[in-house]
Amino acid sequence: MVQTDQTIDCFCCGKQLGNWVYDQPIKDGTMKHVNVHPMGGLHFTTYGHYGSRVFDPMDGKGTTLDVAICDECIIEKVRTVRGTGWRDVHDIAMDENSSYRSEQTSRQNEFLTILEEAMENLDD
Repeated sequence: MVQTDQTIDCFCCGKQLGNWVYDQPIKDGTMKHVNVHPMGGLHFTTYGHYGSRVFDPMDGKGTTLDVAICDECIIEKVRTVRGTGWRDVHDIAMDENSSYRSEQTSRQNEFLTILEEAMENLDD
């Protein structure tokens, strides 16, 4: 059963994302619990890293950390993204970034218009 009423914070900016939690069947017939599946973002799992001073458990138990990053943070930092899917993410992010910035500019202009009208009404 999928629980969709949960949220998870973006690791970078703190924005709350809808988060699906569910059990997923895997090939050997057992179930794997998924507790990080953000809507409007990406999920990352790490088993640690040799260079980290914070998390490198090497405990043989598969200890992990899971984080979610919202799409806006990916778009904002797309130039730092690496991997075999980089080109696809970069192209989509640049399109999204243009749309996002255009939408933000439109909202700001709308707000300024409302503010100017309110200021004029104060003068009357």
